[in-house]
Amino acid sequence: MSAHDPSPEDLRRRLDDERALAAIRYPLQELLQQLERSGRASLTGAGGAWLGLVLTDLALALDRPLVIVTPGNRQARALAAALRALGADGDRRTSHWLPAPDVSPYAGASPDRAIAMARLDATRAAASLHNGDALVTSAAGWARRIVPAPTLDQHSITLAVEEELDVDHLQTLLVAGGYSPVGLVEDPGTFSIRGGLVDLYAPGWDRPVRIDLYGDLIESIRAFDPGDQRSGDALETVRLGPVREEVLTPDTLETARRRLVEQGSALRIPSNRIQALLHDLESGQRFFNIESLLPAFHDTLEPLASRIPGTSAVVFVEPEAIDEEIERLHDARTVEFQRECEAGELAFPPEEFFLRPEVARSLAKDTLQVDVRSLDTGETPAEVPPIDFPALDNAELVRIRKQHGEGAAHGPIAETLDRWREWYGRIVCLCGSRGAATRLVSLLVQHGIEAGLEEEALDPAERRDTPCARIEVRIGELEEGFRSPSRGLAVVTDREVFGRASRRGGAEMFQEAASIASFRELLVGDLVVHIDHGVARYSGLERMDVGGYENDFLSLEYAGGDRLFLPVHRLDRVQRYVGSPSFSSLDRLGGTGWERTQERVRRQLADVAEELIRIQAERAAREGRAFSAPDDVFRAFEAAFPHEETPHQAQAIEEILADMQSARPMDRLLCGDVGFGKTEVAMRAACKAVVDGAQVAVLVPTTVLAEQHLKSFRERFSGFPVRVESLSRFRSTREMRQIVDDTAAGKVDILIGTHRLLSEDVRYRDLGLLIIDEEQRFGVTHKERIKTLRASIDVLTMTATPIPRTLEMSLLGVRDMSVIMTPPPGRLAVRTHLARFRENIIREAMTSEFERGGQVFFVHNRVDSIHAVAEELQRMVPQARIAIGHAQLSDTELEKVMLRFLSREANVLLSTTIIESGIDIATANTIFINRADTFGLAQLHQLRGRVGRGSDRGFCYLLVNEPRTLNDDARRRLEVLQQHTELGAGLQIAQQDLDIRGAGNLLGRDQSGHIESIGFELYAELLQDAIADLRGEPVDREPEPEVKLPVTAYIPEDYVEDVGQRLAFYKRFSAASDDGTLHDLFAELEDRYGPAPEPARVLRDIVTLKILLRQIRATRIEAGPKAIVLELPPQTRLDPDRVIELITASAGQWEFRPEMKLIRHLKGHESTAIVATALEAGRALLRCRSNG
Repeated sequence: MSAHDPSPEDLRRRLDDERALAAIRYPLQELLQQLERSGRASLTGAGGAWLGLVLTDLALALDRPLVIVTPGNRQARALAAALRALGADGDRRTSHWLPAPDVSPYAGASPDRAIAMARLDATRAAASLHNGDALVTSAAGWARRIVPAPTLDQHSITLAVEEELDVDHLQTLLVAGGYSPVGLVEDPGTFSIRGGLVDLYAPGWDRPVRIDLYGDLIESIRAFDPGDQRSGDALETVRLGPVREEVLTPDTLETARRRLVEQGSALRIPSNRIQALLHDLESGQRFFNIESLLPAFHDTLEPLASRIPGTSAVVFVEPEAIDEEIERLHDARTVEFQRECEAGELAFPPEEFFLRPEVARSLAKDTLQVDVRSLDTGETPAEVPPIDFPALDNAELVRIRKQHGEGAAHGPIAETLDRWREWYGRIVCLCGSRGAATRLVSLLVQHGIEAGLEEEALDPAERRDTPCARIEVRIGELEEGFRSPSRGLAVVTDREVFGRASRRGGAEMFQEAASIASFRELLVGDLVVHIDHGVARYSGLERMDVGGYENDFLSLEYAGGDRLFLPVHRLDRVQRYVGSPSFSSLDRLGGTGWERTQERVRRQLADVAEELIRIQAERAAREGRAFSAPDDVFRAFEAAFPHEETPHQAQAIEEILADMQSARPMDRLLCGDVGFGKTEVAMRAACKAVVDGAQVAVLVPTTVLAEQHLKSFRERFSGFPVRVESLSRFRSTREMRQIVDDTAAGKVDILIGTHRLLSEDVRYRDLGLLIIDEEQRFGVTHKERIKTLRASIDVLTMTATPIPRTLEMSLLGVRDMSVIMTPPPGRLAVRTHLARFRENIIREAMTSEFERGGQVFFVHNRVDSIHAVAEELQRMVPQARIAIGHAQLSDTELEKVMLRFLSREANVLLSTTIIESGIDIATANTIFINRADTFGLAQLHQLRGRVGRGSDRGFCYLLVNEPRTLNDDARRRLEVLQQHTELGAGLQIAQQDLDIRGAGNLLGRDQSGHIESIGFELYAELLQDAIADLRGEPVDREPEPEVKLPVTAYIPEDYVEDVGQRLAFYKRFSAASDDGTLHDLFAELEDRYGPAPEPARVLRDIVTLKILLRQIRATRIEAGPKAIVLELPPQTRLDPDRVIELITASAGQWEFRPEMKLIRHLKGHESTAIVATALEAGRALLRCRSNG
């Protein structure tokens, strides 16, 4: 037994204490009797998740809905989550969270769309709460008025299978309710109507739905995946309502017209400003900050209390604090309203948005009311004395972790959980992700304790007279657990077991192939690369009549104005140009320049391929260290990871561990953007090395990165006997000398630093792993030193530049590479607000970030005025400590600025777009982007990605001078960014510059010019050919057959209206390489757009024919009025003997000509069914293919 383990006497004493608690009867019946006597009750001693279980029991016993009010929004959300985890089972009981608005109506900022939609969803749910359901809100949510029920009801609709639907009426309803029409439904609040198909995504739905109509009759309703757009589960009915509180209908617009004129007159607002607002409204445009004028659209907004069922019981958690918060909000909003009036802004008084404090307090007087206080403060009426609901926390698990350390704590924790199972009868472990749940089950089973992952919903009413046979592990999110002897239940969270909370990951979104996604975004004027003819400019998709048959063609413009019209079924010959943004040189159609360019690149690539293969051969011949397989300590370190690994992370870890266990020295490249989880993967490798007694060196290019890694490595290895040190300018000479000595003596396990680590005086007792971050940023001398280290130890190189899939495939087998393509799921979405550059919004947002211990990015992309902005910010927010950074500073000066911010000496980093990439500061979670309307969408997305990387929510403020003056493009960009809040969710981000940087990092900067001249995709293909050629492998690219048949084959625009979607489907059809892929693709087309019209079915058959022709290596098929002609290359795959048999048996139907042509003569009706005849001919020739 460890000195830290409890003695038998301690255990007996604890058991006696808990038996004393168990002797206290669970006082639920007492609470119910109090409610029955006086209509009010008071309870103490219950908080957090324990309160969630008590209230669940109360709702079930009362058989009524509960409306629960907490002082703050965070408490409300946590309590709603606890009710879901412990009480809601989907079919019988549900828990809703009604968030308070996230911005004041006087802030001059747009509210977060997700919050606004969540409010509407919960508001609708409030009216239909069933017995046992719960609605949780904060003091601000309770006091905030809501849209009148008749308005919501009039603009809500239930859709059911086998019922009629007027699509025009539905579209009017959706637009009035704030839904956005889009080509592709990926986000809540959007819809798409395509003939007889309607796609809808309403707030509160897990997935969007697809409604299939037969005439006006709803034939089916199916949920579909917003990622791959494929339909799934069938539904019988769905109900949807507006996604915005300001519904724009003739009635509400008439009300708004009257009320805006009245309020404008009362505040003496110039009539021309009021008329401009009315003009926008009448044209159906929701102008910036329309939400601040919500009372104009309704004669009166209602209290939440008027919406909830009359049978509801209302629970006030800390009622005195709720009253204080409502008073504070009322006073603050009154001051803000007065300030708006003084500034000449149009605004409505606070009473139109919020209940007065005395009104808010009185609303629950006619319902059953329960007051919850953490302590008995003596403020309860004598007739309702507080009833205590005692429970124990799980602090003992925290003590065990601290006493034993993370690596050794899991055994004692498992034993403690098993002991609790015997004491309490039932123990439930809730984990935030399936990965954490699986790890916990494995950990318990490893220690001989029976446990299992339970899939069905938790039934809180279940009681046990005898201890359960095993520990229940379930998926659910709680901040902390509890133990209740009187209730016979202990609930434990993964945070308490592993030390950190895991967050449930969302489903990984389907990722289109990059080349196909890029075609979806292809615009007229963009550059493309035709494999045979070179770089051209895309001029549009054109419908042309050729010989009486209509087809779609890609119009490509070449130098000198020459045009090439490419049939859409040959789109696989075209790639979107990915290269230098400034490149604009077009090739000449029919000239020799394109061939010379390709030949020049091929010669250069032969050298690149030779170098790659030489490196591979040298590594294969070297002997290195084989590390052991992961043990319990490594598994403990793994289990302490606070999130569920993404599939790409898990695969990378598996590949690295396999490399380390091999006798060959590892030399693996780990690619992925900042924040995608590379550091965690590297730390797993470091842990494996340290557990085996080896040392680890982490080499980084800058002092800033060294300090970031030191902080993150120390935090991650806390609780494990691992010493992490750093050599950088942050250390004194004496400290560095001591660290160098300790490293040589083997006292330092992980050493992090800049190129100082490469100095001759830095020696290691047993260096086993070198981790290099951004190797391309080191100089030639340092790279030579790294090369010598590579000879004998395992090396893991990280780069923050995503490597394109095409290049990854080209290098497969030559360079060991792990690619993390997706960000960690389940992060809190970044709240995105569009706002004027106004003092109140900037001051409040900065102050709020400072109060939660955070830091702020402020992006101003003009160096000439950046110091003036700094002075203005300092005046607005005196407590701001501002550091200024921009690209005109020297590297040393810029590093000092970044270190000031990293060390928190500065709490505001005012900079140009230098923070766009490479910065990962977990404490900086608010970003302002000044003049956001001047940035591109991809750049805005990158900048917003700097915040919200950790467990705290990020906030992004898109500042503009006057939103009403934005042009349509700028307005649309900012709206799209507000809609797409998750990193990488539904937003196609331009990756061209990242692709080029990725290629340069891997292959050397001198290759960028070659990529620029021929485009990235073709470059990657040629590199793959060069590597195969040097290895002696055949470069066997199948010829692209040309199909010339007199048929109409295209996707009609009245079937797929969005030209980007048509292009994407054309690209996918042309790239289909087998019948199975083509079958799935056509099924997807019909799933998304309904039964395909004849021209689309013919296009499918043409692609089927191309697949057949590739298999026999035919180069061309052409049909005339009397025959079909197939042209074959000399290296055809057809067996001559079988072809002769086919010709002989055909009775003159088939004919072979010496110029390698096969003729299939047509008979009678065959010329009218030319595609079917061509397919029959292709299949006949396929049967003649050589077995070799």
